[in-house]
Amino acid sequence: MDHTHIGFAGKAHGLEGRLKLVANEAYLEDFAYLEVIFLEEKGGLVPYFIEDINFKGALLKFEDINSREQALKLVHKKIYARNSDLQEREVISTLQYGKYIGYTLSDQNIGELGKIEDIQEFPQQEIAFFQYKNEEKLIPLNDSLIISVDEEKQLIIVDLPEGLLEI
Repeated sequence: MDHTHIGFAGKAHGLEGRLKLVANEAYLEDFAYLEVIFLEEKGGLVPYFIEDINFKGALLKFEDINSREQALKLVHKKIYARNSDLQEREVISTLQYGKYIGYTLSDQNIGELGKIEDIQEFPQQEIAFFQYKNEEKLIPLNDSLIISVDEEKQLIIVDLPEGLLEI
């Protein structure tokens, strides 16, 4: 693979097309040097040129995205960078929950949610990515949400706060 997942686009911010940047901490410095990043759309990677990044507020502005409506279409999309654009680094995995990729998530109230497709490390927590009702969903993985893990059945039972899956 010649691209690396380095974060995702958070909520739209303001009226000029800015997005909250949720960067994988290991790649935060790379954003200062990147001119183009790629968002996962319709099964492929689409290039977006960076116009401005405000690191203090973690806000990202793309060229040609100039309204809140345009930015809203990019919310929660995974951000990738070309490997050739990233700084050389030693890969050290500090994921506590990384071994659970492929496990099925089940909420104690809702029932089966889907299989964990990816787990990424973000500041303060790890995030599980999975498909629920044909939409990619993200939930934090932590001891307060996980009720039990069945290694044999590859099943994780969680107790999600009400409304988390609507985000």
